[in-house]
Amino acid sequence: MTNILILDDHPIVVSGLALYLQNKDDLTVVGKVHSPHDAIQFLRTQPVDVLVSDMHLDSDLTGTDVLVRIKQAHPSIKVVFYTMIEKNNDVREAILAGAEGYVLKKYDADEVYRAIRTVRHNKQYYSPELVHILVRASSGADARDEEPQALRNLTNREREVMVLIARDVPNGEIAQKLSVSESTINSHRANLMQKLDVRSNVGIAHFAFKYGLIDSTIN
Repeated sequence: MTNILILDDHPIVVSGLALYLQNKDDLTVVGKVHSPHDAIQFLRTQPVDVLVSDMHLDSDLTGTDVLVRIKQAHPSIKVVFYTMIEKNNDVREAILAGAEGYVLKKYDADEVYRAIRTVRHNKQYYSPELVHILVRASSGADARDEEPQALRNLTNREREVMVLIARDVPNGEIAQKLSVSESTINSHRANLMQKLDVRSNVGIAHFAFKYGLIDSTIN
């Protein structure tokens, strides 16, 4: 059983996320707090496996500040940010500080659940849009410099679709996640195969794994 603590300064977000997660057989929501200081205090008395936190908090402490303090005092706790913030510098700072997961709030609670399950197995989980930021953060360099021209020619949306295909997400679910039609996803898939000169989803996934756009161990 995985113990979850939720930190967000919006009570409706905390309540909704907790309601969803506590219905999962392998999770227990042991705490719901609205300030970083309450989270730090809670962790002094209760065992927690994963902290799910917003990045922007109405406090003198940012999400990254909380992450650093928690990692210093409780290094075994995994941290997943569930936030609207997707600026390069903020995301990179969070990952370099030790965040195992980063999910954008445009995705629903099921994406948070997937992130929790992934980080509990000592893997990283992040929204598709953030792949390139995270690759650069983990390598300390701009990973695009080592990419072939075929990858550099892809649009941001095509890269998102490629990552989801590599995760073996069905076309219908990809369409739902990206708020487009399934026919649009099929068009992106066709464009990917043409630009990458491959003939199947396996070929698309191969590029994603080979050039570090996704960890081959992610489920």
